[in-house]
Amino acid sequence: MEHTAIRSIRQRPAAYDRTYLTLLAAACLIVAAVPAHAAQVTLRNATWRPHVTIEIRVGSSQNCQQNNARPSQNIGFGRSITLQGSIVCVRREIDPANPTGSWAGWTIYEGDIVDDIP
Repeated sequence: MEHTAIRSIRQRPAAYDRTYLTLLAAACLIVAAVPAHAAQVTLRNATWRPHVTIEIRVGSSQNCQQNNARPSQNIGFGRSITLQGSIVCVRREIDPANPTGSWAGWTIYEGDIVDDIP
């Protein structure tokens, strides 16, 4: 019985081996593209009453505008939010007490951190 199994493996068509190697190479590329560790960023609102609105972008670029936008978040005083991604960009409204849609500059996080909303 073992002899038959070995013979059937040896008699596979060459196209089978090429397909197998192609799938194996594709799987290796996918694994290599996934970041080994995404940053975990916890932001606390210890300053702004009653809340602060933040804009969030997550991706792989230091240029925050190129990263994926997440919905804006209202973070109440004394509350926090945890975000994950290879690069996490965060900015707040310039004057949280009088929101006008004007944003402060981006703060860029690339590693695990707990921080107050700037």
